Amino acid sequence: MMAATGENMTQNSYNVSDINKRTLNIQHNLSLIKPLIRKTRYLAFNSKFTVDNLHMRGGSFSALVKELNTIVTDLESILNEVSHSAWEMAKSASKCQQMENQIAFYNRALFYTSQNKSTSISMLAYDLMKSKDWLKESPAEKQYQNSLFQKNTPEFTIWNVILSTRSEMIEEFERLFQYYRKLAKLVDKINWVAVQQINLIAITALVEASWTGFAKSNIPVLSNNIRAMARQITLVETNAINQLVDLHANLQPLETPIRSYNFQKRISA
Repeated sequence: MMAATGENMTQNSYNVSDINKRTLNIQHNLSLIKPLIRKTRYLAFNSKFTVDNLHMRGGSFSALVKELNTIVTDLESILNEVSHSAWEMAKSASKCQQMENQIAFYNRALFYTSQNKSTSISMLAYDLMKSKDWLKESPAEKQYQNSLFQKNTPEFTIWNVILSTRSEMIEEFERLFQYYRKLAKLVDKINWVAVQQINLIAITALVEASWTGFAKSNIPVLSNNIRAMARQITLVETNAINQLVDLHANLQPLETPIRSYNFQKRISA
Protein backbone atom coordinates (compact mmCIF):
# COMPACT_ATOMS: atom_id res chain seq x y z
CA MET A 1 0.00 0.00 0.00
CA MET A 2 1.28 3.45 -0.90
CA ALA A 3 2.09 6.00 1.82
CA ALA A 4 0.57 9.45 1.77
CA THR A 5 2.92 12.33 2.46
CA GLY A 6 2.04 15.87 3.54
CA GLU A 7 2.99 17.21 0.11
CA ASN A 8 0.59 14.80 -1.59
CA MET A 9 -2.38 15.64 0.59
CA THR A 10 -3.08 19.10 -0.84
CA GLN A 11 -5.92 19.31 -3.32
CA ASN A 12 -5.52 22.44 -5.41
CA SER A 13 -6.13 21.32 -8.99
CA TYR A 14 -8.42 24.30 -9.66
CA ASN A 15 -6.23 27.04 -8.15
CA VAL A 16 -9.06 27.95 -5.79
CA SER A 17 -6.57 29.57 -3.43
CA ASP A 18 -5.32 31.78 -6.27
CA ILE A 19 -8.90 32.65 -7.29
CA ASN A 20 -9.66 33.68 -3.72
CA LYS A 21 -6.51 35.80 -3.56
CA ARG A 22 -7.36 37.54 -6.84
CA THR A 23 -10.89 38.41 -5.71
CA LEU A 24 -9.52 39.94 -2.50
CA ASN A 25 -7.04 42.00 -4.54
CA ILE A 26 -9.87 43.28 -6.74
CA GLN A 27 -11.94 44.17 -3.70
CA HIS A 28 -9.01 46.06 -2.15
CA ASN A 29 -8.20 47.89 -5.39
CA LEU A 30 -11.78 49.07 -5.95
CA SER A 31 -11.92 50.42 -2.39
CA LEU A 32 -9.27 52.97 -3.45
CA ILE A 33 -11.88 54.78 -5.55
CA LYS A 34 -13.93 55.85 -2.54
CA PRO A 35 -11.54 58.56 -1.25
CA LEU A 36 -11.16 59.82 -4.83
CA ILE A 37 -14.94 60.18 -5.08
CA ARG A 38 -14.97 62.15 -1.83
CA LYS A 39 -12.35 64.50 -3.27
CA THR A 40 -14.34 64.87 -6.48
CA ARG A 41 -17.45 65.63 -4.42
CA TYR A 42 -15.45 68.31 -2.56
CA LEU A 43 -14.31 69.82 -5.87
CA ALA A 44 -17.87 69.80 -7.15
CA PHE A 45 -18.99 71.75 -4.07
CA ASN A 46 -16.12 74.18 -4.60
CA SER A 47 -17.27 74.66 -8.18
CA LYS A 48 -20.78 75.43 -6.96
CA PHE A 49 -19.36 77.98 -4.51
CA THR A 50 -17.36 79.58 -7.33
CA VAL A 51 -20.45 79.82 -9.53
CA ASP A 52 -22.40 81.47 -6.71
CA ASN A 53 -19.53 83.79 -5.84
CA LEU A 54 -19.12 84.93 -9.47
CA HIS A 55 -22.87 85.48 -9.79
CA MET A 56 -23.23 82.94 -12.60
CA ARG A 57 -26.36 81.23 -11.34
CA GLY A 58 -28.66 80.14 -14.11
CA GLY A 59 -25.88 80.32 -16.70
CA SER A 60 -23.94 77.60 -18.49
CA PHE A 61 -21.45 77.19 -15.62
CA SER A 62 -24.27 76.73 -13.16
CA ALA A 63 -25.74 73.99 -15.36
CA LEU A 64 -22.35 72.29 -15.64
CA VAL A 65 -21.80 72.32 -11.89
CA LYS A 66 -25.29 70.95 -11.28
CA GLU A 67 -24.62 68.17 -13.78
CA LEU A 68 -21.26 67.43 -12.16
CA ASN A 69 -22.89 67.02 -8.75
CA THR A 70 -25.48 64.70 -10.28
CA ILE A 71 -22.77 62.57 -11.91
CA VAL A 72 -20.77 62.34 -8.68
CA THR A 73 -23.94 61.21 -6.89
CA ASP A 74 -24.54 58.58 -9.59
CA LEU A 75 -20.91 57.47 -9.35
CA GLU A 76 -21.23 57.06 -5.57
CA SER A 77 -24.30 54.89 -6.15
CA ILE A 78 -22.41 52.74 -8.66
CA LEU A 79 -19.51 52.38 -6.23
CA ASN A 80 -21.86 51.19 -3.50
CA GLU A 81 -23.00 48.45 -5.88
CA VAL A 82 -19.40 47.72 -6.83
CA SER A 83 -18.35 47.43 -3.19
CA HIS A 84 -21.21 45.06 -2.43
CA SER A 85 -20.54 42.91 -5.52
CA ALA A 86 -16.80 42.79 -4.82
CA TRP A 87 -17.53 41.75 -1.24
CA GLU A 88 -19.97 39.05 -2.39
CA MET A 89 -17.44 37.77 -4.93
CA ALA A 90 -14.64 37.65 -2.37
CA LYS A 91 -16.92 35.91 0.15
CA SER A 92 -17.96 33.35 -2.47
CA ALA A 93 -14.35 32.63 -3.48
CA SER A 94 -13.45 32.21 0.20
CA LYS A 95 -16.29 29.69 0.62
CA CYS A 96 -15.02 27.75 -2.41
CA GLN A 97 -11.56 27.57 -0.88
CA GLN A 98 -12.97 26.41 2.47
CA MET A 99 -14.95 23.66 0.72
CA GLU A 100 -11.89 22.60 -1.25
CA ASN A 101 -9.99 22.29 2.04
CA GLN A 102 -12.85 20.28 3.51
CA ILE A 103 -12.84 17.92 0.52
CA ALA A 104 -9.08 17.47 0.89
CA PHE A 105 -9.58 16.63 4.58
CA TYR A 106 -12.31 14.07 3.78
CA ASN A 107 -10.11 12.51 1.09
CA ARG A 108 -7.39 11.97 3.70
CA ALA A 109 -9.94 10.53 6.12
CA LEU A 110 -11.16 8.14 3.41
CA PHE A 111 -7.62 7.06 2.64
CA TYR A 112 -6.67 6.29 6.25
CA THR A 113 -10.02 4.65 7.03
CA SER A 114 -9.82 2.29 4.05
CA GLN A 115 -6.09 1.52 4.15
CA ASN A 116 -6.44 -1.93 5.71
CA LYS A 117 -9.87 -2.70 4.27
CA SER A 118 -10.09 -1.94 0.56
CA THR A 119 -7.24 -1.46 -1.88
CA SER A 120 -9.61 -0.01 -4.50
CA ILE A 121 -11.01 2.66 -2.18
CA SER A 122 -7.54 3.49 -0.88
CA MET A 123 -6.32 3.91 -4.46
CA LEU A 124 -9.28 6.18 -5.22
CA ALA A 125 -8.64 8.28 -2.12
CA TYR A 126 -4.93 8.48 -2.91
CA ASP A 127 -5.62 9.69 -6.45
CA LEU A 128 -7.99 12.34 -5.09
CA MET A 129 -5.31 13.50 -2.64
CA LYS A 130 -2.99 13.79 -5.63
CA SER A 131 -5.50 16.28 -7.14
CA LYS A 132 -7.36 13.92 -9.44
CA ASP A 133 -9.73 16.06 -11.53
CA TRP A 134 -13.08 14.79 -10.28
CA LEU A 135 -14.92 17.49 -12.23
CA LYS A 136 -14.07 15.78 -15.51
CA GLU A 137 -14.94 12.25 -14.48
CA SER A 138 -17.25 10.41 -16.88
CA PRO A 139 -20.59 8.94 -15.74
CA ALA A 140 -19.01 5.48 -16.03
CA GLU A 141 -16.16 6.48 -13.69
CA LYS A 142 -18.61 7.87 -11.14
CA GLN A 143 -20.72 4.74 -11.32
CA TYR A 144 -17.65 2.56 -10.80
CA GLN A 145 -16.51 4.64 -7.81
CA ASN A 146 -19.93 4.43 -6.15
CA SER A 147 -19.93 0.66 -6.63
CA LEU A 148 -16.80 0.38 -4.48
CA PHE A 149 -18.64 1.35 -1.32
CA GLN A 150 -20.86 -0.79 0.85
CA LYS A 151 -23.69 0.83 2.74
CA ASN A 152 -23.49 1.37 6.49
CA THR A 153 -19.69 1.51 6.50
CA PRO A 154 -17.45 4.40 7.59
CA GLU A 155 -16.07 4.63 4.04
CA PHE A 156 -19.57 4.95 2.60
CA THR A 157 -20.39 7.75 5.06
CA ILE A 158 -17.20 9.68 4.25
CA TRP A 159 -17.79 9.20 0.50
CA ASN A 160 -21.28 10.67 0.75
CA VAL A 161 -19.91 13.67 2.64
CA ILE A 162 -17.33 14.15 -0.13
CA LEU A 163 -20.01 14.03 -2.83
CA SER A 164 -22.26 16.40 -0.89
CA THR A 165 -19.44 18.91 -0.34
CA ARG A 166 -18.52 18.72 -4.03
CA SER A 167 -22.12 19.62 -4.97
CA GLU A 168 -22.08 22.58 -2.57
CA MET A 169 -18.77 23.73 -4.01
CA ILE A 170 -20.16 23.54 -7.56
CA GLU A 171 -23.17 25.65 -6.55
CA GLU A 172 -20.89 28.22 -4.91
CA PHE A 173 -18.72 28.40 -8.03
CA GLU A 174 -21.82 29.14 -10.09
CA ARG A 175 -22.64 32.01 -7.73
CA LEU A 176 -19.04 33.22 -8.06
CA PHE A 177 -19.44 33.29 -11.86
CA GLN A 178 -22.59 35.41 -11.45
CA TYR A 179 -20.86 37.85 -9.07
CA TYR A 180 -17.93 38.11 -11.46
CA ARG A 181 -20.15 38.97 -14.46
CA LYS A 182 -22.09 41.55 -12.45
CA LEU A 183 -18.93 43.18 -11.11
CA ALA A 184 -17.34 43.30 -14.57
CA LYS A 185 -20.37 45.22 -15.89
CA LEU A 186 -20.32 47.63 -12.96
CA VAL A 187 -16.60 48.35 -13.28
CA ASP A 188 -17.08 49.07 -16.97
CA LYS A 189 -19.97 51.36 -16.06
CA ILE A 190 -17.71 53.41 -13.77
CA ASN A 191 -15.76 54.54 -16.83
CA TRP A 192 -18.45 54.84 -19.48
CA VAL A 193 -21.21 56.34 -17.37
CA ALA A 194 -19.30 58.49 -14.91
CA VAL A 195 -15.61 59.12 -15.54
CA GLN A 196 -15.94 60.16 -19.17
CA GLN A 197 -18.80 62.50 -18.33
CA ILE A 198 -16.77 64.12 -15.55
CA ASN A 199 -13.94 64.71 -18.02
CA LEU A 200 -16.35 66.16 -20.56
CA ILE A 201 -17.81 68.61 -18.04
CA ALA A 202 -14.36 69.66 -16.82
CA ILE A 203 -13.13 70.28 -20.36
CA THR A 204 -16.32 72.16 -21.25
CA ALA A 205 -15.84 74.35 -18.18
CA LEU A 206 -12.31 75.18 -19.32
CA VAL A 207 -13.52 76.12 -22.80
CA GLU A 208 -16.36 78.27 -21.48
CA ALA A 209 -14.04 79.98 -19.01
CA SER A 210 -11.82 81.11 -21.85
CA TRP A 211 -14.79 82.24 -23.96
CA THR A 212 -16.56 84.20 -21.25
CA GLY A 213 -13.62 86.00 -19.72
CA PHE A 214 -13.25 83.84 -16.61
CA ALA A 215 -9.98 82.24 -17.71
CA LYS A 216 -8.16 83.98 -14.85
CA SER A 217 -10.64 82.88 -12.22
CA ASN A 218 -10.27 79.70 -10.17
CA ILE A 219 -12.59 77.86 -12.57
CA PRO A 220 -9.71 76.51 -14.72
CA VAL A 221 -7.92 75.32 -11.57
CA LEU A 222 -11.02 73.55 -10.32
CA SER A 223 -11.61 72.07 -13.76
CA ASN A 224 -8.07 70.73 -13.97
CA ASN A 225 -8.35 69.30 -10.46
CA ILE A 226 -11.59 67.56 -11.40
CA ARG A 227 -9.96 66.12 -14.53
CA ALA A 228 -7.04 64.92 -12.40
CA MET A 229 -9.50 63.12 -10.09
CA ALA A 230 -11.18 61.54 -13.10
CA ARG A 231 -7.81 60.30 -14.34
CA GLN A 232 -7.01 58.76 -10.96
CA ILE A 233 -10.40 57.06 -10.87
CA THR A 234 -9.77 55.78 -14.38
CA LEU A 235 -6.42 54.31 -13.33
CA VAL A 236 -8.07 52.37 -10.51
CA GLU A 237 -10.87 51.27 -12.84
CA THR A 238 -8.39 50.19 -15.54
CA ASN A 239 -6.41 48.21 -12.97
CA ALA A 240 -9.64 46.56 -11.81
CA ILE A 241 -10.50 45.58 -15.39
CA ASN A 242 -7.07 44.01 -15.84
CA GLN A 243 -7.49 42.15 -12.53
CA LEU A 244 -10.93 40.92 -13.63
CA VAL A 245 -9.47 39.68 -16.91
CA ASP A 246 -6.82 37.74 -14.97
CA LEU A 247 -9.50 36.35 -12.68
CA HIS A 248 -11.58 35.26 -15.67
CA ALA A 249 -8.56 33.41 -17.04
CA ASN A 250 -8.62 31.36 -13.81
CA LEU A 251 -12.40 30.90 -13.78
CA GLN A 252 -12.88 30.06 -17.47
CA PRO A 253 -11.36 26.54 -17.34
CA LEU A 254 -13.93 25.70 -14.65
CA GLU A 255 -17.09 26.84 -16.42
CA THR A 256 -17.35 24.03 -19.00
CA PRO A 257 -16.63 21.10 -16.63
CA ILE A 258 -19.02 22.60 -14.04
CA ARG A 259 -21.81 22.83 -16.62
CA SER A 260 -21.06 19.24 -17.68
CA TYR A 261 -21.02 18.09 -14.03
CA ASN A 262 -24.42 19.65 -13.37
CA PHE A 263 -25.84 18.23 -16.61
CA GLN A 264 -24.77 14.70 -15.66
CA LYS A 265 -26.15 15.24 -12.17
CA ARG A 266 -29.56 16.23 -13.57
CA ILE A 267 -29.60 13.19 -15.89
CA SER A 268 -28.73 10.75 -13.11
CA ALA A 269 -31.20 12.30 -10.65
